[in-house]
Amino acid sequence: MKTEFKGTKGDWYVDKNAMTVTTKELVDGDIVCDAPEGFIESMENWKANAKLIAAAPDLLEALKKSVISMKLADEVEFADEIYQAEEVINKALK
Repeated sequence: MKTEFKGTKGDWYVDKNAMTVTTKELVDGDIVCDAPEGFIESMENWKANAKLIAAAPDLLEALKKSVISMKLADEVEFADEIYQAEEVINKALK
């Protein structure tokens, strides 16, 4: 399982207009994701997508910790969940 995230480091947040996901590392923040000019999706969809994108680094870390906890529990009943979680982690870190 790959473990290192090579994307933009730092906390991510959605700007006040919900048009851009940026980092908090710099005063102005690095742009992680920006709504495309003239995007077709509704603003409601874009805001929902932006919130999920901003939460992605935290979700990844939580999932990695969950896999470790499930492995330490050494319960056969978690085998499918561990496999699925590791596949998702690998997909994110490819």
